[in-house]
Amino acid sequence: MNASSRHGSQVTIDATNFNEAMRQLSKLTGLSMAKVLKGELAKILEKTISKTKAANATLIRERYTLREGQKPSERLIGRVTIGGRRRNVKAIMPTINKGGKKVRNPDWTLLQKKLRTELKQMLAMRGLAKATWLKQARDMRLIIKVPKYVERAYQKIGTAAAVSWAKVYKRKPYVIQVKNAARVPMIKQVGGYGAFKGALNGRQKFFEKNLSKGVFDSAKTRAEKYGFLVNDLSV
Repeated sequence: MNASSRHGSQVTIDATNFNEAMRQLSKLTGLSMAKVLKGELAKILEKTISKTKAANATLIRERYTLREGQKPSERLIGRVTIGGRRRNVKAIMPTINKGGKKVRNPDWTLLQKKLRTELKQMLAMRGLAKATWLKQARDMRLIIKVPKYVERAYQKIGTAAAVSWAKVYKRKPYVIQVKNAARVPMIKQVGGYGAFKGALNGRQKFFEKNLSKGVFDSAKTRAEKYGFLVNDLSV
């Protein structure tokens, strides 16, 4: 398997030891490298998605919520476009003076509608960093378990789809190439690079541990640890 990601400049993950472990796994299980690599990639992507951080839903709500009579959050969005004009959110009041009387401000109603719309959009996209990894599983037609909000974000992946992919690079020998050059998952605070590298190394260590414990000496223990490889992992 070849893996690379981008954070400012391109970084390639050295998968030499992992690949050697997968060759051994193929021999010990009697399964093809295609079967082994697809199965292991599914496990790697599931773990990567779980470890890549998503945007915090509570903080998103604070950013797009302004209630009458309550002090606005420090995280409240600064400006929105209403009626084709950029407006300062905090400058829009619930009521205005008209003819010496306080009346409902129509811009406040428009602001609330705008905030609800943007809140819904941002919540739908909060799993976008994770969805870039799901894109790779979809490319390889792998079935993996992910939270529903990640599935929703995948539907809005947009331009990130062009720079996050997985494909069969060679068939003899069988090689899968994985790349994620999307900006958001590679931000340090989101941790996508470390999540993938950790998941890759984790699967290698899992194999080495099982090898040292004699798991492959018994059909029963082999099936307990690697039975998923003989299942149909493709969608």
